[in-house]
Amino acid sequence: MMDTEAQRKYYTYTYAYPDGTVFYVGKGCNDRIDAHEREARKGCKCKKCRVIRKIWDSGEQVRKAKIYETDSESDAFRHEKECIKVTFKSPHLTNKANHDWLYYMSLSAKKTAQLKMSMREGVDKDR
Repeated sequence: MMDTEAQRKYYTYTYAYPDGTVFYVGKGCNDRIDAHEREARKGCKCKKCRVIRKIWDSGEQVRKAKIYETDSESDAFRHEKECIKVTFKSPHLTNKANHDWLYYMSLSAKKTAQLKMSMREGVDKDR
């Protein structure tokens, strides 16, 4: 997360296993990044919350990271979709939605590599 600069209003974030394997990509503002853990504590039965509880049951913590921050909600939404695109075939991804749009969205090899790196390393500032 950025410390020296003012935080942007919107962000894209990931939830990952303790080993860094991403299992959820989201977009939010304010404290949205923490909402899924609150859902898991309340007993939500979705796949994402079951993964969160399984990590906690093993004595570990979920790795949460803001990977992109912006003042534009549409940019954050676009970035979220791009990140889902590059992780869509992962058996670990728990995002549940109609992903038909993925088949129409093409990303260059360079862009794909940049997104994967940002998901591993943290914040990617406005482009």
